Amino acid sequence: MSKDVKFNINLSVNGKDVVVQCKQGVQELGKALGTIPGKAEQGRMAMIKWSAVSTIYNNLYNGLQQLGWT
Repeated sequence: MSKDVKFNINLSVNGKDVVVQCKQGVQELGKALGTIPGKAEQGRMAMIKWSAVSTIYNNLYNGLQQLGWT
């Protein structure tokens, strides 16, 4: 059984159709595709942390406004 996968990619570049032939090892392709969920989870966690920090600063600023400090 072949360890390579061959496929064509149809692209439109500047209004012209271009066919690109790609050949990728199955293990390499699987490894690359396997990293996507991990990277997506890292991005999600970063957004959650940013949201929490943003909320803290917003609450702090609102509290200072209520005290008349700003």
